[in-house]
Amino acid sequence: MSALSPLQRAHKRAARLLIEKVGGFEAAEGFCRLRKSRLQQVCDTLNAANADAFMPADVIDELEAVAGEPVYTSFLANRQSYLLMPRPGADGVSAACLTVHLATIASESADTVRTLAALVTQAEAMSPPQLAAATAQARELCEAAGLLIQRLEAEGGLPPRIGPSDDAQDGLR
Repeated sequence: MSALSPLQRAHKRAARLLIEKVGGFEAAEGFCRLRKSRLQQVCDTLNAANADAFMPADVIDELEAVAGEPVYTSFLANRQSYLLMPRPGADGVSAACLTVHLATIASESADTVRTLAALVTQAEAMSPPQLAAATAQARELCEAAGLLIQRLEAEGGLPPRIGPSDDAQDGLR
């Protein structure tokens, strides 16, 4: 049997993350129909003999209910260029709450862009510690912009990114 593909390894890592979230193999065994040994096989990225062993959907559902978050489902959604967000009404999330959150992200992004623009114009006169601080702010800008784009896509403000499937992109970011 050949080595595991990047996609097979990604599925197995997603299964392991979910199992870790519920407390490990022994705990997971108590929450679903699979035995500890089978759970270990669905997470095994080293043994090619377990290449075709994957976590069944009902087990994913049971373990995510215990974990309290869609760990594996988020991986699957990300593989298809989707972002999962709680739906209004779920766990006290309201449409207004999501909109306020989006506005907060937009405001923070604008503040960061203004700060970055000011820093760029002053970069030549900066000391190494000031340049390091400016670099950190630039990284924050990139993260904030990424969150803003995700939120806009999720709320229908931007079309979703569509690109070629890439087995090297396993969705576990």
